[in-house]
Parts: sequence; structure tokens; C-alpha cells
Amino acid sequence: MPQYSYDEIFQRNIGVFTAEEQDKIKNLKIAIIGVGGLGAPAAENLTRLGVGELRLVEPDTFEISNINRQPGAFVDTVGRNKAEVMAEIARRINPKIILKIKTEKLFGDELSQFIEGCDVIVDGIDYFNIDETIELHKIAKELSMPIVTSAACFNILSFQYFNPEKVMLSDLVTSNDYVEKVMQATYLLFPVFPKELTEGVMAEMQRRYLSGQNSISIPSHSISPPIGGAIITKMIIDLLIKPDSIKPVPAMPDVFYVDTNELEIKRVYR
Repeated sequence: MPQYSYDEIFQRNIGVFTAEEQDKIKNLKIAIIGVGGLGAPAAENLTRLGVGELRLVEPDTFEISNINRQPGAFVDTVGRNKAEVMAEIARRINPKIILKIKTEKLFGDELSQFIEGCDVIVDGIDYFNIDETIELHKIAKELSMPIVTSAACFNILSFQYFNPEKVMLSDLVTSNDYVEKVMQATYLLFPVFPKELTEGVMAEMQRRYLSGQNSISIPSHSISPPIGGAIITKMIIDLLIKPDSIKPVPAMPDVFYVDTNELEIKRVYR
């Protein structure tokens, strides 16, 4: 395999970024918890940006139904762990990238130790695993670590930045009832509901999840994941590399969203 230097691989970044900014990117450590429809494209984009270290957590394997939209999903990767496949892709982009991979779910001290020292967390946990998400946010707040994430449903992609000095999802979703927690999160994360997401559809999704059908089939296609991964990457740039950007990333409870039907991007201030 040909050997290329970091500067050669990422030479076209210069001009968009200064050499000093690119050096900051090289030294970033980013944890991606959940390497699926959001985490996988974010991992690829951040690697192509030149980020020096990624920490990936993902217990799931690729399924045939992932092929229509998720990076790393191919006929020959069905059945393989998503984090391991994306790590291979990252090494093909930048052989010197530092990768730390966990192929099982992490909780409590193990999760805290794994993400400690990172500059930011990408929350890519499955939407209906709300308890795992809340625990991640609690730990991130204890570590004073920001979280960026996106929730996508049909034609709407909503984006959130959680500042540990302000509020995390664990501060906003407080019910003890699973269904109520999902509903609280949904109303927080989606300032505009996709017209397809009716109460009947939501009730059926919750019923299937509670009955043990963890794979809830929300229709999706290849448009949303690359948009999600690209905007999450841009949010990280604005937060960590160009904090004096003209339009700073709004912190929760403020959000912004993309409507792929109307080709609109809007900010919602609460």
C-alpha cells in the first residue's frame, strides 16, 4: 500500500482551514456512540476532515435493510459489526488515525472511562433506546463534555447541540415512564413534525418496541444520512475549530432542522 503523509492526504483542506486550524483538527478526539444512520456518515466525514482520533461504540451488525442508506453497509458486510467495518473504512482514508472500538454497549464507569478526554460526543444511539441516551447525557454533563446529535424521521432532520454548562437531554426528559420519555424527547427534538408521523404511527412504533421488536422500521432512504453526517461535522467545526463563526450553533433547547421535501433549513428558538 502506498504511504502518504497526513499533509498529503488532507492538502485540499488548506484554504478552507488554515494550517493552524488543520492542526487542531488533527488533534481532535471524538467519541461516536452508535455507528448507524448518523454515526457512520459522521465517522466517515470526520475522518475525511482529518480528525486524529475516533472512539466508536456499536454492538449491532449490518442488516440487509441498512444497504439503502448507511455507509459501510454492503452485501458483503451484512452480519459484520458496524463499528469494525467503519474503522476499516477510516483506516483506508487515513492509515494513521487512532481508533478505539467497543462492540458491546457501555454503561456507567465503563462508558465514562471510554469517552473521557474527548472533545465532543456524537450521540448516534438508536432513537428508541431513550434510557441509554439519557445515561450518556448524564455522564457527559459530569465530564463537562458537549454532545451533538440529530434526529431524523421521514423528511425532517433535526439537529441539537447540548452544552453541559446549560442543559442536557437528561435535564429535559424527566419522566419515569418509557412512553412518556419518548414523547417528551420527540416534542423537544422535532420542532416540526413530519406529516407522515401521525399519533397512530407513533403508537404502533412504541408498541412494537415495548413488545421486544427493537428494530422499528421507519421508512428512510439515502438522502438523510449524508446530510446528517455532513451537518454534524459542520457543527463540530463551528464549535471547536471556528467558534467565532457568523452563526453560532444554537444550544438546546434551541434547535435547527432541515426539511428535505421543501429544501429548507430553519432555526427554532425556545
